[in-house]
Amino acid sequence: MTECIDRATVQELLGSVSGDLAFFGELLDAYFLDVPRLLSELRHAVSNQQPQQLQLSAHSLKSASATFGALHLTAMCKELEFMGRANTLNGADELVLRVEAEYARVQAALESIRTTGV
Repeated sequence: MTECIDRATVQELLGSVSGDLAFFGELLDAYFLDVPRLLSELRHAVSNQQPQQLQLSAHSLKSASATFGALHLTAMCKELEFMGRANTLNGADELVLRVEAEYARVQAALESIRTTGV
């Protein structure tokens, strides 16, 4: 399940907080609280033909996801970000659905890491 997470990135993050698992959990909680809003913004941007909003929301989700080593999710968000920057939404609706599915995998993997360790 955790193959969607780069364990080396998570190890680095844990090292940067001196191995403080409680603080790591707080970072995870903040991420888990923020992502549903960002996903909603992505859906809204696509359905309302707002490429600039797509770019901004995808950038935020990309950055937050990269922090936790969600490399595939990060790459998909980068693609959405570029679409917004290029002022095109062709295929964005399908890509947003894939982002949502990948986030579900990422969330489960990160919860597993929180429970069992890296």
